[in-house]
Amino acid sequence: MRLQRALPELAALARCVRGARRAYGVGVVSALRRAREVRRDGAWTYDEALAAGLLDPGCDAATRRALVSYSVLHAAQWRHNPLPLEPLTENKLVCDRLLTASGIPCPELFGTVGRDGGGSARTGAPVSDRAAFARFLAEDVPDEVVIKPVEGLYGLGVRIVRRLPGGRVDAGDGPVDPRTLYDDLVADARFGLFLVQERLRNHPEVAALTGSDTLQTLRLCTFVRRDGSVHILVGLVKLAVGTGPADNYRSGETGNGVADVDLADGRLGPLYVAAPSGAGFAATPVAPGTGRRVEGVRLPLFRESCALARRAAPVFLPMRTVGFDIGLTPSGPVVVEANNYWGPPLTPMPAESRALLLAT
Repeated sequence: MRLQRALPELAALARCVRGARRAYGVGVVSALRRAREVRRDGAWTYDEALAAGLLDPGCDAATRRALVSYSVLHAAQWRHNPLPLEPLTENKLVCDRLLTASGIPCPELFGTVGRDGGGSARTGAPVSDRAAFARFLAEDVPDEVVIKPVEGLYGLGVRIVRRLPGGRVDAGDGPVDPRTLYDDLVADARFGLFLVQERLRNHPEVAALTGSDTLQTLRLCTFVRRDGSVHILVGLVKLAVGTGPADNYRSGETGNGVADVDLADGRLGPLYVAAPSGAGFAATPVAPGTGRRVEGVRLPLFRESCALARRAAPVFLPMRTVGFDIGLTPSGPVVVEANNYWGPPLTPMPAESRALLLAT
């Protein structure tokens, strides 16, 4: 048993060392020593450490220790967020119902579909077969909708669906019969149920950052203190400079980027995208492919978004820390999703935020 546990760890260490040598040109001994230091100091897995750029010889010990690993962050989230409440955020249908009931702006829900069943939120009619789904798309929803898994993550399974002339739809791969789309959804082994939601549009100033029409969201992570006041721990914006219908970064796999947001005034830092080597990330002041300026740009609706996050955070109590993905739309900020297990920022967390979150 001990050997069975050790083998995956050794394989991860080997991957980490190979990646560090390829990315930074360091020797085996140097890479091994640094990998072990990072693993010991911050409870990082080897794969996480490589992806975060912690094997870079230019990353000093103080910076490494100021960053928060997934394991440390998740331990804090488990302390602050009672496990039985997990569905309030991780089940998007439950989250939608809670936000709507609390008067928090969120995308309009048109219905559900999937092998677990489904129905129209507008008419109450069941959507449980191919013909019903085709009628639902033809009669109960606007020309464009977002279909996403109820229990999805990292933007997986998200589709933007457009209604076309002649009763066909485009879900991202060209015109298809809606019955074929229904078959694809029902056959998805990963997800049993999907939401059909309003498609939100970017505020013009947000769209100008990348030129993409993919919704790009502001992530504001909140913490409710014991006295009921709400502290915003960190802020970042997810920018769609890659491909696909969602803005998720997913450890750099999507090609999208993230930029820190100054909580004082909503001004953006440099855009971080995954490094070509797969080790760490690269900072750039402009959006790749377009050359549009990101660093130094002030987000629109930032104060309003912070006010919305502070208003939404107590709704999830006794869950005390939530990461809100907020769409900045022409009509104002909208809570697109809430996340119990929000991921760690790519840069050091502010000292006050770190102290609040990691306090036992």
